[in-house]
Amino acid sequence: MLMQMRNAGILKGVKAVLGGQFTDCIPEDPKSPSRQTAELLKEIADLLQVPFLANLPFSHLPRKLTLPIGLRVKVDSDKRMLEFLEAAVK
Repeated sequence: MLMQMRNAGILKGVKAVLGGQFTDCIPEDPKSPSRQTAELLKEIADLLQVPFLANLPFSHLPRKLTLPIGLRVKVDSDKRMLEFLEAAVK
């Protein structure tokens, strides 16, 4: 889906890629070749030439962070940090 969004130009202007914790992504047949989810997300980030953070605690998890849409953030992929630059609620 991400590759389709990239090809459609939807990801143009993206400044970083943030990946959640993907569950139940184990191949049904461990003997058949497959790629890890984080590896696929990194490939998209490399194509977009933006920082990439994976395994963040958001998405479809019982205990998760809420990431507000449109909030300015700073992403430091070397330090694996996501810093909110403004309040989500005023």
